[in-house]
Amino acid sequence: MKNPKENSGLVFFLGEAMVRDKDYYHYWSPSAAFLKKTFACENTVFLSPVSPVEKPRETSSSQIHSSEVIPLPFYSSNKQFLLNFLFNPFFGVRFCCATLKAAKEFRSRIFWVRGPSLGSLIFANLILISGNRVCLHLCADFRSSWRSQGLSFWGRSSRRLGALLVHFLIQRIVRSSATLIVFVTGTSLYGYVDNIKNGKAKYLVDVLGPEKLFNDRMDKDNRKRPFQVLFVGRIREDKGIFDLIGAAKILRSMVELRIVGEGEDSARLARAIQRAGMGTAVELLGQKSSAEIFSIMKDCDVLVVPSKNKYEGFPRVIYEAWMSGIPVITSNLPGIIGVVENNKNGQILDDISEHSLAKCLAFLIKNPDHFNALKSGAIEMGGRYGEKYWINNVQDALKSYEESR
Repeated sequence: MKNPKENSGLVFFLGEAMVRDKDYYHYWSPSAAFLKKTFACENTVFLSPVSPVEKPRETSSSQIHSSEVIPLPFYSSNKQFLLNFLFNPFFGVRFCCATLKAAKEFRSRIFWVRGPSLGSLIFANLILISGNRVCLHLCADFRSSWRSQGLSFWGRSSRRLGALLVHFLIQRIVRSSATLIVFVTGTSLYGYVDNIKNGKAKYLVDVLGPEKLFNDRMDKDNRKRPFQVLFVGRIREDKGIFDLIGAAKILRSMVELRIVGEGEDSARLARAIQRAGMGTAVELLGQKSSAEIFSIMKDCDVLVVPSKNKYEGFPRVIYEAWMSGIPVITSNLPGIIGVVENNKNGQILDDISEHSLAKCLAFLIKNPDHFNALKSGAIEMGGRYGEKYWINNVQDALKSYEESR
C-alpha cells in the first residue's frame, strides 16, 4: 500500500467558507494547510462553501489553487445553513447534488470531513449513503453550546434542538462501518465518541508551526517591565475578552495586552478600551496568519484563553503557545482539562471574571519562580506535541487502517 503521505485518494470538506481571489481560494483556518502538508500529493481536492464576494484576504492561513477546489453553496453559520436548507429548495438541491456528484466522481477516495457543523455532518452522511469511506474530525464540543451565557430563551431552545440533531447525525457517522476513524480535538469529545463506538476515536490537534520557536527568556523579576499578555481568538463577548480588558485595567502599568482576531464585537471592544483609558496599554492587531501569530508570540509572556463558550473543543492556539514556550491561563472547560495541567504548563481558572484574571496575572508577575516553572512545562509540551507529532499521528492511523483491511 502507499504511504498515506503519498496517497492521492483524499477529498477534504472543511465546512468553513473560502473566499476567492482570482486563481486562488483563501481559507482562514490552518486546517487546510495542515492537511496539505500531511497528505502531500498532487491530487488533493477541497469541497467548501465559497463566499459570493471575491476579495483578497491578506491574513488567510491557506491559499488553494482554484483547480483544487469544488465550490459549494455559500453559508456562514449553522443557523444560515439550516434556514437555507429548510426554506430555500434551490440551496438544498444544489448542496446535495454537488455532494453526490463528488461522491460518484471520487468513488475510490477517502473523504476527510471536519465538523461538527450541520453542513459538514449532512455532507458526511450523504457521502456514506453513496458508499464512500469517511474520516471525521470533530474539533468542537457541540453538546453544551446551548448552555453558553447571554442566550435568550429562544436562542437556548434552538441551540438545544440543534445539539440533538447534531448528536443524531454524529451517531450515524460513527457507527457506520464505512467511517474509518473519528479524530477528535478535546478530551471530552474523545470520551463521547468512544462511548458511541469503542476504538473509533483518535486525538488530533491540526496545528502547524516551526519545530522550535521557544521563547526561552526566564525572567528573574518580571516586575521590571510590563508583563506581555496575548489573546488570540474571535472578538466576541463569550470568549471572555471583555473580562480580560477589565483585568488589564485593574493591573494598569503591570501589563501590556495584545489582541489578535476579529469578530462581531470588534467595534464594541475598541470603544471599551478607549473608555477605560487603556489605548496605550492594549494593542488591537486584527486578524493574523499563523506565521504572524508565531512572530507575535516570540515577544509575549503568557497566552490567555478566557472563553466562556461551552462549544470549545481544544483551542489550537494553546499548542501554538506551547510551541513558542509560552504558558497559558485558561478557563475550566471540558475540552481543555486533561491536556492543560494546572500549575504545570498553565493556570486553569474555575471562574472567569476581570478580578480572577487580574489576580492570576498578578500572581505570575510577583512569583517569577512559579512563572518560570510554567514556562518550562510549556516548552516540554511544545517539544513533545509539535507539528511532526500530529502529522505522524494522522498518517499512522490511516496506515494502520489500510493494513488491517
